[in-house]
Amino acid sequence: MCIRDSPLSYDEHENDVRLLDKILKDKHLPEYKQITIGCWDYEGEDCSDLLKGILENKDKFAHIEGLFWGDIDQEEQEISWIEQADLSPLLNAMPKLKDLKIKGTNCLRLGQTSRPELRSLEIISGGLPTEVVEDILASDFPKLTYLGIVNSEEQDEIVKMFLESDILPQLETMDISAGVLKDEGAQLLLDNMDKIAHLKFINMRYNY
Repeated sequence: MCIRDSPLSYDEHENDVRLLDKILKDKHLPEYKQITIGCWDYEGEDCSDLLKGILENKDKFAHIEGLFWGDIDQEEQEISWIEQADLSPLLNAMPKLKDLKIKGTNCLRLGQTSRPELRSLEIISGGLPTEVVEDILASDFPKLTYLGIVNSEEQDEIVKMFLESDILPQLETMDISAGVLKDEGAQLLLDNMDKIAHLKFINMRYNY
């Protein structure tokens, strides 16, 4: 069972209605396995207040297995305007989390720690900060077999990060598609065939 929260309308936002209050008042919250958090602000504020409120009520969210954080339409905010925060305390408060999807990466951090139950991680953004990539590659995802960092102008640097990552030996699929992979990045792959020979699939489709 899942819930897509009702994002604050502009009128509600103007009248100081709190998104957290709407979520906590849902009598079915203890039954939900997945939740989707939509627009928390129309004025460019980050998600810190909402994040703080959830952490103050973390026992009510500890059972969650699926989370989409930032399901914000273009009409509400452009993706490059979405202000995130350090979500690592939230992820720590959801030990059963298996599927994580995040939209927007301004000020986003995930923490460099173990996520033993996580099965899938999807980040949708207008740009992927180096710090976020470093958090992903330095974290311990013991059951992770597919990792895609796609649609980037810095795909050569991402290849380098893949090759230096402790996660690489356990991966079955490396997805570096839909970006700008140049000769330098391709040569890195060729020069490090010993590190990637175990992979079942490397997706390099639609690179410019």
